[in-house]
Amino acid sequence: MFQRVGKYIPWYGLGLGFSSATFACLSVILVLCILHVIHGHQLYIHLFHVVFCILALIACVVVSILIDLQWSHMWPLMYLALKVFGPFLQVTAVIVLTVLSWLLIRQWFRLMSKTSKAMWMSVFVAGMTLLYLSPLAVDTPVFRFDTPPKPQIVAIGGASDVSPENTMFAFEKAVALGARKLYSSVQISYDGVPFLMFDHSLLRTTNVESVFPNATSLDPAHHTMADLRSLSAGSWFLKEDPWGTKDDLSNSDKLQLEEEKIPTLASLARLVAAESEPVQLYLSVRNMPSWHPFRAQRFRRVMDVLTNLTSLRHSDVFVPPEIYQLDQSFGLFAPPSSSVWDSTGLDKTNETNNAVVFMSVRTDLEDVIDRFRARNVSTLVMGVKSSWFLSYVWCADVDLVATHYIQQVEEVDGSIIHMNEDGYLAMWVTADVISIVLILVMYIVQRIRLYGTNFSPEAISLSTGRVRTSHRSRTMKEKLLRDGAVMDTLDDADVSVSGGAGGPAALDHHQGEVGGEDGPAYSTTSSLQTYSLTTLPPPPAMSSSAGGHRGYPLHQMTASASDGDVGLSPPMTTLDRYSV
Repeated sequence: MFQRVGKYIPWYGLGLGFSSATFACLSVILVLCILHVIHGHQLYIHLFHVVFCILALIACVVVSILIDLQWSHMWPLMYLALKVFGPFLQVTAVIVLTVLSWLLIRQWFRLMSKTSKAMWMSVFVAGMTLLYLSPLAVDTPVFRFDTPPKPQIVAIGGASDVSPENTMFAFEKAVALGARKLYSSVQISYDGVPFLMFDHSLLRTTNVESVFPNATSLDPAHHTMADLRSLSAGSWFLKEDPWGTKDDLSNSDKLQLEEEKIPTLASLARLVAAESEPVQLYLSVRNMPSWHPFRAQRFRRVMDVLTNLTSLRHSDVFVPPEIYQLDQSFGLFAPPSSSVWDSTGLDKTNETNNAVVFMSVRTDLEDVIDRFRARNVSTLVMGVKSSWFLSYVWCADVDLVATHYIQQVEEVDGSIIHMNEDGYLAMWVTADVISIVLILVMYIVQRIRLYGTNFSPEAISLSTGRVRTSHRSRTMKEKLLRDGAVMDTLDDADVSVSGGAGGPAALDHHQGEVGGEDGPAYSTTSSLQTYSLTTLPPPPAMSSSAGGHRGYPLHQMTASASDGDVGLSPPMTTLDRYSV
């Protein structure tokens, strides 16, 4: 990012923190929504949450576009990450969807349309089937019976995670941490001296702004070696502290960094030659601009530096094939183990000797490693940092890994993600079978909860009543209305109106026998509703002109229905004695 914005900002940490916070908020909203659905509440998502979810979606789209524009070559890393974590994500997804099936099945039963039910059932079954069978398409090197030897570690620019890269301090620090292989890029100064630097600008790794304020954008090859040596290559590290490791340095280390300069190739070669234990140096040479005076002689300049150090052994330095082919008479590079070449020429060479090929992240990494291993060519993967990626290339039988984070990678003693293939097969098959059984049980339980069973006491009672009266032409309700208390009440009411012995008192007395003033004359209960027919107190006597019949008062009954689920008793209709 420094090459694009000109500042050291912890972009990765900021992005990771922002993504984690956003994901946590979305997760809380999702959980709350699920809880509302479980309790049967209507979902009313706050407008703030709706806007937040929309902005999060837009941010994901924008960031994906930016990544594609700036780092499109890194998309293969996502593919490799899925090959490592995909099998475990599959088991996690099975567990999550199995738990959510309880809610999904309940909502499915509440659908009214058979078409909707069939459609959603098909979607659910198809999706779960694909999820259950997805491990069949998994092809990952982390599932194997044996674990190959750990790849050899190559320190890019020295210990560049705890010190300024491509400085003698960084290379010495890497060797002290146990690195036996060092990698750097060689450029040629304007006066023909090979020096070590990756960038095509001095702005990121030197104090060129304060020394040459008018030449900050110049190519390093524009400067002579004297000008380059006048710059500080360590003070920027103390000032910017790009990796947050400045406080781990001692005071003597900080004083040494203040005096650190851009190193020459000769300085690094002498460091390698002076080590008691073998230390190998891997070099790549920059293709110099067309205007550079030593562009055509860049390989010869590198060769001159290496051959002048007679203490170098033939196995100490790995160089590009152009240098090896330039002159083999010096005896410095003993074939066939010393040529290093880039992965861009994978299909353009017939190299069959013991060379080393540099590779970046690519989707067919395993196939390329196998191809070169069959040709006795070592493979070196660039830019390995995380433990999971180290585990991936480790299980893929890569020979060397190059990293800026030498201390972090050196501390990994074994592949942290590694499983026996049969063990994983047993794991995902067991998870799938348990998931299927649980979903079927959930389906049965939800159906019983919503619809009941044929063995429920209420259903048995009602079925028995219907069998006993099946030979009659009238229902139980009609029998009670004709022969029961309701008709007796009507007869008593008629007698009381005509001045008989029943009278109003007798009517009131009979109502008490039926069930009291507020009690129903007839009541029955089904599995879903309660029906009742209740006699109402007689109104005061009315004359025939007021709407009565022959001066008799109207006697009314009210039929009502009660919904067993919600407990409502709305009046259904009002009947007088004549309509009855």
